[in-house]
Amino acid sequence: MNTYAKTKYHVSFIGLAIILLLAYLGVMLKGVDLQKLFIVAFVAVTGLGGVTYIWHRWWKKAHRFHIAVSLLVLSSFIGAAVPLYKVAGFTIYPFRILLAWCIFMLIGFIYYQNKYIVTGLSRIKGNIFTSFGGLWLFFGFFALSWSINPMNTIQDIIFLASGIFLIYLILLVYRNEEDYKELYFYWIIMSLLLVGIGLINHFFQIHLPISRINHVAQYQKGIPTAVFTNENDFASFLAIASFFFLSLLKNGKSLAYKLIGLSGMVCSIYLIVLASSRANYIAILLGLIVWFLFVLNPSQRLRLSLAGCLFFLPVVIFLWDKVSGVLGSVGKELATLLPTEGGGDSVSIRENLLKNVTVFLGDSFGFGVAPGNIELYMKKFQVYDTSGDYNVHNWWAEVLIHYGVVIFVGYILLLLYLFIQLVKIVRTNHDQASRYMGEALICGLGAFTMASISPNSFMALHYNWLFIGVCIGFVYMKKKGEDHIVKTNGSINHP
Repeated sequence: MNTYAKTKYHVSFIGLAIILLLAYLGVMLKGVDLQKLFIVAFVAVTGLGGVTYIWHRWWKKAHRFHIAVSLLVLSSFIGAAVPLYKVAGFTIYPFRILLAWCIFMLIGFIYYQNKYIVTGLSRIKGNIFTSFGGLWLFFGFFALSWSINPMNTIQDIIFLASGIFLIYLILLVYRNEEDYKELYFYWIIMSLLLVGIGLINHFFQIHLPISRINHVAQYQKGIPTAVFTNENDFASFLAIASFFFLSLLKNGKSLAYKLIGLSGMVCSIYLIVLASSRANYIAILLGLIVWFLFVLNPSQRLRLSLAGCLFFLPVVIFLWDKVSGVLGSVGKELATLLPTEGGGDSVSIRENLLKNVTVFLGDSFGFGVAPGNIELYMKKFQVYDTSGDYNVHNWWAEVLIHYGVVIFVGYILLLLYLFIQLVKIVRTNHDQASRYMGEALICGLGAFTMASISPNSFMALHYNWLFIGVCIGFVYMKKKGEDHIVKTNGSINHP
């Protein structure tokens, strides 16, 4: 096929895709006004333009399985925002379709002993990450034996299995520095897309059908949710994504990159404030502390401290009334994270939820109540009153009470290991590519500790597993010394 024919084919394909997407969204929204149609068309054209760029930059010579997994990774940012079909309470959306397709492809490639897949499997065979994932899944199935609601347990295991399998696929497919440049690009471009949707939510009060904001009072219509059901899920994503933007701001070679990083981070923090997600205020603060202590060198820390003093000291002296007002507002927000007497506030309820978790954990001898069972336990067997709220609202407590002490401790040790290794990578690797991803991941892990307690359930959020998967894959690649390997036509070769 000549160049003209190829171009004509690509343009026709993109045009048809845009028409189908607009038609589908038109049916979903049951009549789209001109403003909504323009916004949807802009998002669709931007998205398809991005895919075209990715094709020429990374996919043109890549293995088919690499492309399939990359599409899976991209769809994980969107999640269930574009539902395709619902059957028996189970929603089918692009991520799940692509996950099933990747599994089908992997089985076929293994059966036919495809060299690219066989090489990848031998590379990750028997490492600590895949072993822990297998142990976690095994324990989930084992817990079915004492589950009081097996259907909930199976549903939770499905979420767990899809997350762990996504991590396995990242380890299998992304093997060298160039691959992680690709993943870094995905995080930036998809984060920009979600930030853009969040700004549309706020300024135009247009929300996707999945958003809970469609069913609230008018004064709440400006709360951003992007592709998520609620604002807390979105804010937790932004708390992690902010540090990809900060990494781009710090390490970007051109002014354009730095401006994208700066605007992305500012807009992310702005949207977190609009979402009033208090846990994510602290998540951002923790990420910045990690950035200051572990990313900056001593001279940079000194210069930043001096610059901060020179900037803020005059502001505090001459604008004290306004500064004290802002500090007072922030203090009131953070004070709501502390329990109060009477137990009626949301934080006291969360405290009682955690107290109940410790009771159930002790009663189960540290094995937990089995995946998906905690809400039923809260409803039937609670010792401390939770005012009708049965969701734990805490990822760490959720892992602990569902999967027991052994899995919880293993998970904590895994994250500590990743953090320590990322610190070493950031401090010993001075090449641009390593710093882009390394700095984003180490600060993101710092933010992750608090961002993960904001959503109702972190288990079903795909960006949770994607982020941890990228951390594991990047550390594993660096530990094996494969960052210098060159990828050619879907295989890996030493130069």
